[in-house]
Amino acid sequence: FTKASADLQKEVNDAWRRALREKAEDEKALDCFDRIATEEGLAARFLSEAGARPKSGEAFSEEQIRVIGEHYGFYSFLVGGSAALRTLVLCARYTGDAARNEPHIWTALAGDFYGLAINYQQYCVIEASMRYGMRLRREGKSARRHSDS
Repeated sequence: FTKASADLQKEVNDAWRRALREKAEDEKALDCFDRIATEEGLAARFLSEAGARPKSGEAFSEEQIRVIGEHYGFYSFLVGGSAALRTLVLCARYTGDAARNEPHIWTALAGDFYGLAINYQQYCVIEASMRYGMRLRREGKSARRHSDS
């Protein structure tokens, strides 16, 4: 989404934050975000900014936006419904649904972006681990495991 206009990036960020606040207890943030983004026509906005236009050359109609929302959705390169804003991908729903069952699809269709998402996830885990260790040291504790064997 880094090539999107500043306005569209702001809308995506706002929709993501809204999904984190509004998701049901048993709902994944990704599913809530997809619902919100579809309601707000964000997929059509991305397609429009990428140069897709109806035959008329005008903006997408309400009906076209609805159909785009039915056939395109927001998914995550991460497995199990896990997601972070930087791991989101907009794609045809049949591709995203297939990738939920077979994540290797991402390496075939979007290998570079998949690699970026995985590196970002690893960075988050490393940073969280380092911050946890720093907190333990400030508290005079240790994260080391001790064994008598």
